[in-house]
Amino acid sequence: MNRTKPTKDVNAGLSGALIAVSSGGNNMNNTTNTLPKLTCLVTGKSRNSNIKYLEAKALRLGVNVDVVINSYVSRDALKLLRKGQSFEQVQQTVGTAEGFVATNLTATKLDELLRLNAKGKHS
Repeated sequence: MNRTKPTKDVNAGLSGALIAVSSGGNNMNNTTNTLPKLTCLVTGKSRNSNIKYLEAKALRLGVNVDVVINSYVSRDALKLLRKGQSFEQVQQTVGTAEGFVATNLTATKLDELLRLNAKGKHS
């Protein structure tokens, strides 16, 4: 028997960035959980995340979860941007997802992305 867990209200604002995954393991009742999918603004590559992580990061940065989701930059791209590589150089080095067309990010927007993707609390 498959049961679906109800989603929390916090999921309502995730801007369509949710995917359904089935949990496996030894549990006889497979359940479906909804997880946010983060897509890098530089490379277009995606990864799964979880609500608790996103909520904690949003709280630490003083923003809402939508801002964290919509400002995601992958670790590899972030490292190269911090080293001073240009947006285009990072894309050439790390690669991009198939069919990804990057939006033109200004220097101000890139600075904001670096701040929002930092490990520590930055203002």
